[in-house]
Amino acid sequence: MRWWRAPWSQPRPPPCCGIWGSSFRRPPGRWPTTSGPTRGSRRCGTPGSPHTLRPHTEAPGQSLPPRYLALHCRTQATCGGGRTLLADRRHFLTTLDEDLQRLAHQHPVYWPSYEERPDAVGVRKPVVDRAPSRTVIRMSSTLLRVGAYSDTLDQPTADSQPLGPGGVALAERAVDFVETGGTSVLIPEDALLIWDNHRIFHARTGFSDTRRRLTRYWVAEPAPEGTP
Repeated sequence: MRWWRAPWSQPRPPPCCGIWGSSFRRPPGRWPTTSGPTRGSRRCGTPGSPHTLRPHTEAPGQSLPPRYLALHCRTQATCGGGRTLLADRRHFLTTLDEDLQRLAHQHPVYWPSYEERPDAVGVRKPVVDRAPSRTVIRMSSTLLRVGAYSDTLDQPTADSQPLGPGGVALAERAVDFVETGGTSVLIPEDALLIWDNHRIFHARTGFSDTRRRLTRYWVAEPAPEGTP
């Protein structure tokens, strides 16, 4: 099948994003997962929850996170919610003051692994991970705020916040930026939205239409030589 770019009836996403219409071929993704409300997910902010998802990137706990994220919309919400919010880290970083810039670039965070194995370990990297060949942003505003990827209704403690009050401030700035400086996209049904996961962080508005279903693909690229 050929990929074709859908006509835009809403603001265009950043230049490192694209949307394709009903004729698309499945990308060579890893671990496709279908997202929709699930039992037990309604008290926390996870892909299986209808609640708002705060700004994050995919798999920050991997040594090299997937380069691209692709979302295939199977059934879109009709309640007005469920919009994908995209924000460019390059623009976001220019809005930070000197202290938050230093925190994002120089202070490592432990990003737990998503893999469900007893021996799975994450990585310790700063939010902005600069390497000779690329710059990768790792973001989970929920992790910076409560010390975990899932945001329950329990109140966080200072001990659980990996960067302390500064990390909470950074998380709040990410939330503000994605709402005021990001791009809001309601993915059409049977369309695919794909973006650069090393550059873009994303969020999602809450929704009440439980028929909403999206399939998520992680699209990798060959790791640089010497990457574990």
